[in-house]
Amino acid sequence: MNMSSESFPSRSSESIENPFGEIRLAQDNKRSFSIEGNSEVIHLAPQEFRLLMILKKARGTLVDTDSIESFFYGEQEGDLPLSDVVNTIASRLRLKLQVASSGRFGIYTPGPKLGYQLTDTQRTELKSTVTRRGKHF
Repeated sequence: MNMSSESFPSRSSESIENPFGEIRLAQDNKRSFSIEGNSEVIHLAPQEFRLLMILKKARGTLVDTDSIESFFYGEQEGDLPLSDVVNTIASRLRLKLQVASSGRFGIYTPGPKLGYQLTDTQRTELKSTVTRRGKHF
């Protein structure tokens, strides 16, 4: 599927300010993203889109699972098993990102329920060795 140039914002200064500027998000009728240099538009489920937005805004820092759950569901009473839901969303998004970017971009998690981090194999500082924690929404 080809995209029109009006579907996504231009990269211009975004990649200087944001290390993941090559990943462009479009929130119109169909939530989607594209990778610069790849004309394919990847459509996402609403929660996949939200997770990609959160991780992109975190600029390569680890976002803990509790923060993601709070962003998705607000403050919950009791112990609901939301981590499994977030893990499922992250798994689906990870696959879509890797396929669309030919393995360049991915989602790293250091362990069960610890959090998620957007990674870029072409940038040393954004590989999965980064272990900083961040709550950037």
